[in-house]
Amino acid sequence: KVELATRSGNTATPDASWSAWTKGVAAEGATVTSPPARYLQYRVTIEPGASAEVTWIEAMVRVENRAPRIDGVWLEEPGVTLAPKADAPPSYTLPPENKPTPVRKELPQKRGYQRGWRAARWTSSDPDGDDLVFDVFVRGAGESVWRPLAKGQPEQYTTWDASSLPDGRYELKVVASDMPVNGAGSGLSGERVSMPFDGDNTPPKVDDAGARREGAALRVSFTATDAVGVAAGHVSIDGGDWIPLVADDGLADSPRERFSALLPDPGPGEHGVVLRATDRAGNPGSGKAVVR
Repeated sequence: KVELATRSGNTATPDASWSAWTKGVAAEGATVTSPPARYLQYRVTIEPGASAEVTWIEAMVRVENRAPRIDGVWLEEPGVTLAPKADAPPSYTLPPENKPTPVRKELPQKRGYQRGWRAARWTSSDPDGDDLVFDVFVRGAGESVWRPLAKGQPEQYTTWDASSLPDGRYELKVVASDMPVNGAGSGLSGERVSMPFDGDNTPPKVDDAGARREGAALRVSFTATDAVGVAAGHVSIDGGDWIPLVADDGLADSPRERFSALLPDPGPGEHGVVLRATDRAGNPGSGKAVVR
């Protein structure tokens, strides 16, 4: 007669934390009844005088699945788009609606630019080394419902058209799942929410656009307002290059900024002056003045 008993624990060397030995049962086809744990020890007892020997022992083990993690989520600057570098020709710029079909997440990304679009990337890990797929959601500040942006993709980045979103604050949520490897009912997931970011599709408003001669110089001035924030001011004379301006308070970082500057006089006659403000999302707004 051959009997099998087992015990289990979570330390490499058995100690007091291990379970007690189970009652001996017939060895062949025995079911392990010890509690689930990292380590399993077995004991075979052969009845004295029995004509038996143990030539091999095999235990079937099912490793308990562990949940994946999203380690970090980062939003790209407004207008930046991401696409697989391997599928992008040297001069590749989106439109992102023609983004190549999903590829392995290991491929590096190539950046493009498309006004009104946004992109995010993230890193993930899985303690079991499982391949993961990702769902991406967005919601506005004060909202409780997450709206889907991408479902079941293998890439660790996404690009989407944000021009349809009303101006305001938003959050992005990325969910990692190992379900394709472990099967329905056994798959686990992990998620992370990004830092809040601004959605801004409305250009700044330019008011009080003015240009006048002051001695041998030309003074230009205007006020720019934007719900999210004014980022820069420029001026162009007679269709020439854009000349950057410094905000009157020294830094363009507020929803309302005043710009004024003395420039070289362009000469006698009539001249067209275009004054432009740009917000943090890259949206431009402009005003016009004429100097004679």
